[in-house]
Amino acid sequence: MCTALGRQALALVAGELRERGVRVLLAPDHHCLTMLLPFQLEGIAVRTIPTGTDTHLAAEPLRAALAARPDAAILHSCTHGTRARPALRVALAEARAAGHLLVVDETHAILEDDHLPADYHVASLRKLLPVPDGAWVTGLARVPPLTRSAADERLTALREAGLSRGRGGLAVLDRAEELADENWAPGAISPTAMGVLARLDRAGLAATRRDNSERLRRSLPGLAVAATTCCVVVRHPGAERLAAALAADGVRPPVDWGRPPGHGRDRPWRTDLLTLPVDEGLTAADLDRIAERTRALAAAWDR
Repeated sequence: MCTALGRQALALVAGELRERGVRVLLAPDHHCLTMLLPFQLEGIAVRTIPTGTDTHLAAEPLRAALAARPDAAILHSCTHGTRARPALRVALAEARAAGHLLVVDETHAILEDDHLPADYHVASLRKLLPVPDGAWVTGLARVPPLTRSAADERLTALREAGLSRGRGGLAVLDRAEELADENWAPGAISPTAMGVLARLDRAGLAATRRDNSERLRRSLPGLAVAATTCCVVVRHPGAERLAAALAADGVRPPVDWGRPPGHGRDRPWRTDLLTLPVDEGLTAADLDRIAERTRALAAAWDR
């Protein structure tokens, strides 16, 4: 089924997990705070699990945590659109076979062809698709009737206005994100978004983004560590400063998970990752400029 926002889809899953007796959720220690809050609002305790260099759950720490909490559910995020490694895939399959419920957030991988078996799949659509709102969720035992609130309508209108202005609409899109942060009650996807999805050439969009990603990756030797339909991932010790400098040039990182409020400096958090856009609207010249600027910033940092 479809909701207006990804956090609303997660809220439906969280409510159902609570009804099924889940009291603990094991989640990646590198995450978007919005992914975890719906579960916490349902009274489900979140325990973070160490992640590997690919920012996915590390298999052995996950196994150890499951052994200590046989009642726990698992949240796996397809962060950056990259594939889960074989060891993690085996660990997740073992966990499901043992009765643990698995939630997979595919927001970054909705244009990829690899889908892990899970009890619930969730994805926000507006991160990668040209829609003003929308998310989907599978696996719910009950599909509640959804309507659209005034907040849903305002958010859709802001997103439509921002998307129509290209780079000139970034401030409007920021206001839409602020409104989304206050809109947790599940609502229906808009007719506008449904119309866009009905006309969308998914295969063509995926191919364009994949080509853009590969062009950008080739232009960043020694820096790019992953290239997907979501983004190109750069690993660099100065990633935070590089991201700020690129943002000042109008290049927004598609995935920008800063340290959450209250997350102490003594606790691990990835600060070496920078994501670069591969949007279908970017030209070859745009991509080359992004690569050139990234190389220059990295070189200046290294000097």
